Amino acid sequence: MEVVLGNRGNCAGTCRLPYELIVQSNKEICMDKGYLLSTKDLCGLKYIKDLIRIGVSSLKIEGRMKTPQYVATVTRIYRKYIDLAYQNKDFIIEEQDQKDLLQVFNRGGFSSRTS
Repeated sequence: MEVVLGNRGNCAGTCRLPYELIVQSNKEICMDKGYLLSTKDLCGLKYIKDLIRIGVSSLKIEGRMKTPQYVATVTRIYRKYIDLAYQNKDFIIEEQDQKDLLQVFNRGGFSSRTS
């Protein structure tokens, strides 16, 4: 799995728009219009093995308006757990890694919402 940087500052701000959650098969609205995407940073470390298993081959690290230290820290930590996952090693996310991610830049905690 490679770690890539995305749209180089051309963010469209879609995470700040209201959406309706609709079931595709029957067009049923499951949730009234609202702000469904979290503005907190998404921490997906615990899902690395699952992401690899389902065929994800790259991750986008949000680096827009972030420091080089932010990009380096996030890349280093995700690389570590991606490598462990490819080695089929079980891992527990180390407290220091979680702390480093929280300290380098954060909007009030992490979200791990998957739906």
